[in-house]
Formats: sequence, C-alpha cells, structure tokens
Amino acid sequence: MKRTGLVFGATIMLLAVFSLAFANHRVIAGSWCGDAGTGENSVFWNDLCLNDSICRTELQVDTIINLFYDYGGTRGIVNPQKMPKYATSFVDGNASLAKLDSVTSHWANTLDSTDILYFMVQGHGGWELGHSVVLDHEGRSLTDSIMAADFNRINAYKIFVLTSCELWGNGRSPDSSGFATWLGYNAPDSISEKTIVLSAAGPQPAWSAMWCDDRVYSGGPQIESLENERYNGSRYEHSEFSFHILTSLWGGKDPSEYYARRGISFLDSIDTNHDSQISVAEAFAWDRHRNSQLGFENNQMLDLGNLADTLVIWPHIGWLEPTGIQEPRGTLSGNSSPLPHQTMMSCASFCGWLARHSDLRVYDMSGRQVPPNQTRPGVYIVRAKTGLTHKLVLTG
Repeated sequence: MKRTGLVFGATIMLLAVFSLAFANHRVIAGSWCGDAGTGENSVFWNDLCLNDSICRTELQVDTIINLFYDYGGTRGIVNPQKMPKYATSFVDGNASLAKLDSVTSHWANTLDSTDILYFMVQGHGGWELGHSVVLDHEGRSLTDSIMAADFNRINAYKIFVLTSCELWGNGRSPDSSGFATWLGYNAPDSISEKTIVLSAAGPQPAWSAMWCDDRVYSGGPQIESLENERYNGSRYEHSEFSFHILTSLWGGKDPSEYYARRGISFLDSIDTNHDSQISVAEAFAWDRHRNSQLGFENNQMLDLGNLADTLVIWPHIGWLEPTGIQEPRGTLSGNSSPLPHQTMMSCASFCGWLARHSDLRVYDMSGRQVPPNQTRPGVYIVRAKTGLTHKLVLTG
C-alpha cells in the first residue's frame, strides 16, 4: 500500500525520501519446482513461465533464478511446441537440494537487511514424518525444516508464494506445522518478523492446492478460457491460487484469453484504496475473492511483521516508507508535514487537525470518502490534492 506524506510545502523533500526508499534496496526473485510431474501437469510450468515473464518485464527485478525439474527439459526443450506464450527457456538450474543450498547461500552472503526476496514454489506437496515436503529433482524430499534453514539465514525481507498441497501441515499438529510455520518461526525474530508466506493449502480440511476450473465462483458455470487459456489451438492450464496472485503482480492484467480479448483490467478491483499500488494484502484479498475453489483449498497468509499492507508488489516490489515505525498518538503537528509513515492518533485529535487543512480528503480502506465527523477507530487514508497519501490508524 502506498503511504506517503501529506504536502504542506515540503513536497520536494518528501518525494526525495520516497525515491530513496526504492533506491536503497534490491529485489531478488526466484522459483522452484522439483517435481517430475511437471512433464504431465503443465500448470506448474505455465505459472512459472508467467511468473518469470512478469518479473523480468513488468516488475524489473534485479535478478531472478529459476530452479526447475530436469532444467525444464521435460517441457520447453524436449517439447518446444508446448512452450507457453509467456517466455522462452528460462530455467537456471535443477531444482535439487544442493542447488537450493548453493543459491540461498549466495543470497545470504550478498543480500542485506533492506533487500527483498520474492520466491515462488510450485509442485506436488505431501506430508512425511511430521514435515511438509515437496520433491526435489532427484525425488528426495525438500522438507519445511530444510527450506527454513536455507532461507532463514538470509537477512532480507521475504515473500513466499507456495502452491502445493499440505504446505500448512494439514492440521496434523497443534500449531499446523508446515512450511509457513517453519519459515516464519524457526528463525531469530530479526529474520522471522520480515517474512510473509502466501499459501494455497491451508489447515484441514481444505489442505490441497487446486487447478483452475474456468469458473468465476464456486459451483458456477464454466467459461471457456476464463482461467485455463486457449492459444494457437493449445490449452494452457493454471493453478487457482498462483493464477490470481500473478494477476495482481501483473497490475490487474488477467492472463486469460477471455478477459484479454475484452481489454478488461482488474486493477481498480484489486487496488482497493485506489493509490495506484498493489500491496501484498490487497493481492491476497483479491486472490480469495476470485478463487472459485475455496472450500477445496484454503488460502492462508502468514504476515509476521505486519508487513502486508506496507509492502507493494506492483508496479514495483518495494517499500514507500520505513517499516516498523509509528509516531506516538496525537503528535501530528498542524504546521508541518508528517513523516512518511503510518501515524496513530485519537479521533478527536484527528478531527481537530484535519479542520486546519481543507485541501485534504479522508477515505476508508474500501476507497469510500468519509466526512471527518464520521470517522471511527480504524484505518484511514488521507489524501492531498496532489494525490500523495498518508495512512492513519485512529484510536478511540
């Protein structure tokens, strides 16, 4: 979510701060699918092709490393006629435990605490001896504990998108241990509190990840190419969870031919506060809204550092403000610009402060304008005529 300062004569200074916020970090992306089933289930390959294309052309990440079963040979190299339209060969290495250890070791030595790592996992998942697992290239188990050990040594902000069954533990232990729990809590606070995990598979009973079914809503009619596309006579299947997350990463563009032919963009529907940025929280809410198979899969988000509202994933992956900082209640002065971050204050203080600034408008989180005298405790966006915004948390 875009959070900037209000403009009271300090516009230039604030814009410089926002520019520096993006300049001070790198965005590294990666993906993993070590399942031999990629040769028969094209959803994994299609989603990772699209993910790679979006990262390179739309998000312009600094680096992306894709680890795929058999170097992608079962799909694009051996069967070029089945190559999806999104990208040419893009695989950087085998999805093996050794390769993941090597890549994450490199990231641990090169990324710092201001960088952001976005990582997508596709493939069949399962449960073995108390651990959530996905397979590596050689058929061995990539367990939650191995993955946590690899990634939790990286002192960067991390976003995981996991599309596999049983990655939330399937409710088999009191804390639903699985990839989300291990990635989130099996690390020092300085690292774990910088982690967001988005998962298709939640606790029981909806522990599975599902393919797209070409339906707008559960039980509704199927619409040809609504989600699983037809292109040049070939069918390109997607998985339900990652398909809609990728729509958000793409700025509301829908990968399907159905909507593409009609020129429809979902940006306004995803960007609920209408700040021309899509946050992780907005993307996850959109995914659940559009997922026609909720009930069969139970999408989950683990947001340990309360980062999902703050972290933008489109049009760039990054922060527009320092994180983890809040002004004391009621300290927002009437004659100076607030710092470019979330502010907490009482409703009474807010109404009095706002009365001194007639150029400002207040919106709730759905984008509806709210008169100052109707504000209640909650979260609001205050917008200046210039379009710059600031997030406020109002207390009683």
